[in-house]
Amino acid sequence: MRGKEKKNWNTAAVVKQLLFTVVIMANGLAMLAQSNSSSVPGVYSLYGVSEVASQLWLKEDGSFEFFFSYGAVDRTGKGRWTVNATDSGRLVLNSETRPSRDFALTASSKTKDRLVTIKINDPNTAVLPFVLARLHTTTGVVEKRADSKGYITVPLQSINKIEIALELCADRFSVFVPQNSQDNFFEFGFEPWIAEVFFNNITLQKTAGGLKGYHPLLEGSEFIYEKAGK
Repeated sequence: MRGKEKKNWNTAAVVKQLLFTVVIMANGLAMLAQSNSSSVPGVYSLYGVSEVASQLWLKEDGSFEFFFSYGAVDRTGKGRWTVNATDSGRLVLNSETRPSRDFALTASSKTKDRLVTIKINDPNTAVLPFVLARLHTTTGVVEKRADSKGYITVPLQSINKIEIALELCADRFSVFVPQNSQDNFFEFGFEPWIAEVFFNNITLQKTAGGLKGYHPLLEGSEFIYEKAGK
């Protein structure tokens, strides 16, 4: 992340978390918070991670909503939570199956340019400079970020594979293998789910004050989530 984007991250994260909490309360959080603290449903806030705001709303119907904010990045997720059949104090969270790619290849062609060109299209041009591509060539890997207009260019060479990611939510690269080895122009767009957070058997252990365990976007397994209204 760049220096100017780090400014006031802490304050921004707190404000976003408060706003998210207000929205949830408007949808019935007040009733959940007054329920028995030993029950699972409720809103849980990530505790002890600086500059990060993250909440998990476990609903009575077995569904959940997730919120994450870090600087300029806001991400959400949803899915279903269940209680582990062999351990009543352990929860398992899952989303629908994540699509294989976060970008769509919308066009590719051979041009007369002496360049390999990747063009990223999106109405929100502010995010274009945060697209990172890795071009696998016959001589090695070239890594380059898009410019303000969404262009990435390198000298003309044979491209074996393209890996592309949005750095604002780069928990994985989307991989493309050119169908025509002569193509040197590739146009991409974002898939609608690119910023969505997907849960795959994320486990959390119930504690006296909330939950403890994994976070889908952070490394480690000992994160603490405090329950609202406990």
